[in-house]
Amino acid sequence: MTALIAAAIATYGVLNHDADSGIVAGEQPVLPGYYLKDAILTITQPDGSTRLRLVAGRIQENVADQSYSAEDVRVNYLALPGQPWTLRSDRAQVPSTLKTVDFTGNVQVRSEQNGRDGVILTEALTLDTTNDTARTRQPVAIEFGGQRVNATGMNADLRGGRLQLESSVNGQFRKN
Repeated sequence: MTALIAAAIATYGVLNHDADSGIVAGEQPVLPGYYLKDAILTITQPDGSTRLRLVAGRIQENVADQSYSAEDVRVNYLALPGQPWTLRSDRAQVPSTLKTVDFTGNVQVRSEQNGRDGVILTEALTLDTTNDTARTRQPVAIEFGGQRVNATGMNADLRGGRLQLESSVNGQFRKN
């Protein structure tokens, strides 16, 4: 009888302990990736020259999908000889393929060509480094030579030097 009671108590203890542990079989905790402060991520072209240099206050690896998140971002896009572009934003996402960069928060795109400085301002923008294009569906402002054009949505062919505004385009040009 004593042995039967002891076995019942032991079985209850084992069952009760497993129920309280809260761990489900097969469930793994999310492993943290690495992070770097004041970091530089450089993507090169096949010949070894720099295609894109991302400078950030912080870069963090997302282990689940092998992408990268960055904060306080500045990108020098150097893929097109003689046509450097500088992009700034609060945040950026870089997928594991390294073929696009998604910028969010106070996005600024600058290029100086032919002695003229222009800037594109928006809240979100995707840079496609495979096709050398930039696009957004968000409101956008383009400032150049003291003039400003507003629109919603934009597609830019950085290689071809073409910019297409999607809708709600308005602006006023004054002769100075």
